[in-house]
Amino acid sequence: MMKDLQGMPDEMFRDSELLAYYEPILRADIQVSESYVHRELEPLDIPFTVISGAGEEGEPADYQIWQKETKRKVCFYQLPGGHFFILDHAREVVEIILKELSFYL
Repeated sequence: MMKDLQGMPDEMFRDSELLAYYEPILRADIQVSESYVHRELEPLDIPFTVISGAGEEGEPADYQIWQKETKRKVCFYQLPGGHFFILDHAREVVEIILKELSFYL
């Protein structure tokens, strides 16, 4: 699964000690993700920024669900790449964060 998401370098799969260390952490993350049940609560009164990878599963409209979680307008950004797009676009992600936070500084 992790190879399919392209989130780990091949070197990690070849290093049994490193893999043994990270595997329980990754399994716990996956378990939390698979067992999470959303509870609908009163929308927050804070701004949201959603950054996604263009190659991730789902459609851009799927991310619109975040708008239900806040009373304010959500800013959406999409960058090239899959689930781990941040690995190749760290600078762009930081620039988006700085741009969105600059309003409050």
